[in-house]
Amino acid sequence: MKIKELIETSKEYDKSKKDYLLDTKEFEFNRLNSNWEHTQLQMVIKASELGSSWAAEDHLKTSVSMTDWALRQLCQKLEGHPPTDYMLRCPPDLRAANLNRWREKTERKMLVRLDGEHARAFLSEKYSAVGNTSVLEIADEMLGDVPHEMYDTWIGPDGCHVRILVADHAGGHYKIGAYISNGEIGNTMIRVLPLVQRTSCKNSVIFGDGGFWQRHINVSYPFIRGAMKEHLGQAFNLSVTYVGKLVEAEMEKIPDIKDVINRICINYDFSQNVRDDIMRGTEGQDTAMAVTNGLSFAAKGVQSPDEAAHMEIIAGLFITDRKRVLVGIDEGMEE
Repeated sequence: MKIKELIETSKEYDKSKKDYLLDTKEFEFNRLNSNWEHTQLQMVIKASELGSSWAAEDHLKTSVSMTDWALRQLCQKLEGHPPTDYMLRCPPDLRAANLNRWREKTERKMLVRLDGEHARAFLSEKYSAVGNTSVLEIADEMLGDVPHEMYDTWIGPDGCHVRILVADHAGGHYKIGAYISNGEIGNTMIRVLPLVQRTSCKNSVIFGDGGFWQRHINVSYPFIRGAMKEHLGQAFNLSVTYVGKLVEAEMEKIPDIKDVINRICINYDFSQNVRDDIMRGTEGQDTAMAVTNGLSFAAKGVQSPDEAAHMEIIAGLFITDRKRVLVGIDEGMEE
């Protein structure tokens, strides 16, 4: 998929999205009927949809359901921090009563993000709503006429992952490029990171070191545009350096490779199936590059695009700072 196609898809998703900056007194919870599995969020809106005109007599009252992700965020922001797992186990009427009790004890504003009839996120009022469409348009502008190819791209209502290749390297054994991501519900930072693809298997390795990681807190569109412009070029240049590190890793023996992989899987709570895929991805080799190959190979088998990118970042971290991987230090996906 080309980046302009991603932009058009993102714009279609945008049509059903709305944002409200609400005080906790401006919404409440109830169960509309017994057919709903999840508590309905009853929002009494006394402020306008962000970016729209509003008059005092235009108070609205609308009902939307909540995603489990949104419920988790809400519980984190309410006074007393009611446990999400408990709330999910409660029947709708009890869940509504519990949420209303803690909501009434909480005085704060929240950015409530809707997609159609679903509340998809409860975020801080400091959250800067830099959307997928904006990030993709900036990337498109920065690439301009630079020859490139895109692969393993993903765009959804709540986030995007883009992998871009711009040149062959090391005799065609590797390709260099950049990885760009964004999230809209507190799920993923804005990131522009160096990327290397191993051409024989199309596996990706993403390098967090030296890249751009930005939370959506108190940032402006001009700042993001400038930072992305700066770091996209840097990512392409740094990818050349990381190819050299991958070539060195091809020669570095890991005598206890099974133990190392087991340790990584424990540290990051990977399943047995993922562990088996990592082992297959080593292609029977016992080098540092084999571990990275295993991680990037296993990333292709996971369902979540967020998790796939996470594993490719861990694969890069194993090359640049192995100790952090072996003790389970996480690069972090969520904000």
